[in-house]
Amino acid sequence: MATMDNTKYIESVVEIELNWNAQFVSHSKKHWGAMYRFSYSLCNNKVRAEDIHQTSLLKSLKAFQKFIFNYNSKINSNEDVDALFQSQDIQYHFKNWLFRIVKNTYIDDREVSRKWKFDSSEETLNSLCDDQ
Repeated sequence: MATMDNTKYIESVVEIELNWNAQFVSHSKKHWGAMYRFSYSLCNNKVRAEDIHQTSLLKSLKAFQKFIFNYNSKINSNEDVDALFQSQDIQYHFKNWLFRIVKNTYIDDREVSRKWKFDSSEETLNSLCDDQ
């Protein structure tokens, strides 16, 4: 996978008029169910799994263009993106990339939960009330 410096990336974003949202949806939609099931298997909580899944989709949508340009910096049209996805290789890497985003989002969520652990025991709540 080739890397691209920030200057080239920014120039390419300005020059190219593609419908990145539609491209992302068309190529990622078939993985959404599996991504949700994976997030649920990580946390075993429906609400948390939905949050992780949704956050992962937003993160991957935001980074989709950069993912594509890492494979081919000469993408100029929606047809070029579709042609790129004809390759089994990019489909494999794209799916793994999506699942890695889910896993990293879960890890981030878990770290935030640990950092901001709320103690809802009756004793703690009573001590908060007594302080006032």
